[in-house]
Amino acid sequence: MIRPRSRSLSSPVRSPGIDNEIVMMNSVYKERFPKATQHMEERLEKFIKDNAKLEDENASDAIIRFAHHQIQEMAKDCLQKSKDKLVTTNYFYEMTDSLEKLISDVSHDVCSFYS
Repeated sequence: MIRPRSRSLSSPVRSPGIDNEIVMMNSVYKERFPKATQHMEERLEKFIKDNAKLEDENASDAIIRFAHHQIQEMAKDCLQKSKDKLVTTNYFYEMTDSLEKLISDVSHDVCSFYS
């Protein structure tokens, strides 16, 4: 008779659930890259601060203001998730998809506006 494998022996990579992924990712980063999270957070804080305001020549363009606001919000969200230790692989995939969609939408809107 074959006994099912104990859950405690299961690899966290193969175990379902986002909690396992968060625990695994946080421990991997902490062990292998002790300064990576700190460096990422510092760069995000600098990006947010340096890009808090639009340059005057872009401030009147609604498409640029919208894109700027969206990117700032994504950066703030990423920073907060990192500080709360909630960064996951899926989060980065979702952020990448959101940024690609934003770029596509903005490019389309700009082309339509100036055509």
